[in-house]
Amino acid sequence: ATKKAIVKYEFIPESKVEVIYNGIEPLKPSKTNVETLKKGLGLTSTDFVFGTVARLDPIKNQKLIIKAMANVIKTQPNAKVLIVGDGDERESLIQLTSTLGVKDQVVFTGYIPSPQDYIALMDVFLLPSFSEGTSMTLLEAMSLGKPCIVTNVGGNPEVIAHMKTGLVIPTNDLEALTQSMLSFLANKNLKDNFGNNALTVYSERFVNTKMTAAYANIYKRLNSIG
Repeated sequence: ATKKAIVKYEFIPESKVEVIYNGIEPLKPSKTNVETLKKGLGLTSTDFVFGTVARLDPIKNQKLIIKAMANVIKTQPNAKVLIVGDGDERESLIQLTSTLGVKDQVVFTGYIPSPQDYIALMDVFLLPSFSEGTSMTLLEAMSLGKPCIVTNVGGNPEVIAHMKTGLVIPTNDLEALTQSMLSFLANKNLKDNFGNNALTVYSERFVNTKMTAAYANIYKRLNSIG
């Protein structure tokens, strides 16, 4: 997506632009910490946890998650949402949970500098943003084998393959997000299969060693030309 933008708006020839995907080290949560954290957040072993990690900002559209949750719990009362992050939208989001009657199903953690244990206890990662580049939190979730539901914006559909590593939905589509969440609740195999695929794709494309090797290859080529 960034390459296309550079070609279109900066008028750089497409042949001169090479894409190297961001890569990260895999997250390494502590199993003991995750279990302790889960109890501390009031989550039980029977809860199915959707979650997101992002600043609480209109562009991240956490309101859509809360609205979808109000639909989901009508038939799936064991569903919970974990929202990790802080920002200007926090109070309005908390108010929305009260208005829609999902205050007990949505957990706000505030800003967490190292959220690996929080991502580890999520069953499905959500990113319903209006705009994205290459989301680092998506890569972090994939490194832990988490399937993802994302909107079809920016780099999201390049990171998440629809019906392989997760589900890609239209922007700000409440019905699509609701049905996507319900599909994971109804089919455990979907979560497991997409999660395993996500980990494989992360290891093949988005691990930090792949990124650094790609940069090193460019430097070697440039050095040989010089």
